[in-house]
Amino acid sequence: MQNRNLYFVTDDQRPNFPIATAANYFQIIVLPNSLGALDWFDWNNSGCLVCESPNPSFAISMVRYLRRHWINLPTVLYSVTHGKPMPITGFPEFARVFGRVPSDGLLINELIHLARTDETGTPSPLELRQRFGKLGNQERKVLNLSLQGETSKEIAEQLNIRYQTVDKYRRNALQRMKAKNLVVLLRQWFRSIERDSQPDLKPT
Repeated sequence: MQNRNLYFVTDDQRPNFPIATAANYFQIIVLPNSLGALDWFDWNNSGCLVCESPNPSFAISMVRYLRRHWINLPTVLYSVTHGKPMPITGFPEFARVFGRVPSDGLLINELIHLARTDETGTPSPLELRQRFGKLGNQERKVLNLSLQGETSKEIAEQLNIRYQTVDKYRRNALQRMKAKNLVVLLRQWFRSIERDSQPDLKPT
């Protein structure tokens, strides 16, 4: 699990998140709580995002900024005010919402589960377009034809290259797109579109 990132952000000066315990299972990356300071956000590794805040609107603005500019990751929110539970509902952008500080064991188990079920993370549509733009001309052609259902031999005939070369271009393209195979790439794309098109909801 050490190869999985756990991104943590809070606007609480005395957060309750068990960083020392979580570090046994994740690579912890603490994010700044200022949106303008997030330019260095590392989307290269999957994992999950934890927002701890007495103000759910802070967490929502942070998550939406990250997903719009960088990557969608399963996100956990827990929110308390002066140690009191906060009833919070209606947050579809979060994979899990706690109205109080959960126990360390419950929280860590939930995070491990989320990280394992999100094998690749879901890039935003902008990130996918940027990755596609970095492909070479032949890689782009091979990937496009592959996504249209063409076989390696059919692509080789169209591009007048060997089918072994087609396989090489496809592997390189998928590596640059950070997808294990074409199915994963399609899943990333559809999930990114689905999440990016969610209505702008307000805390309730």
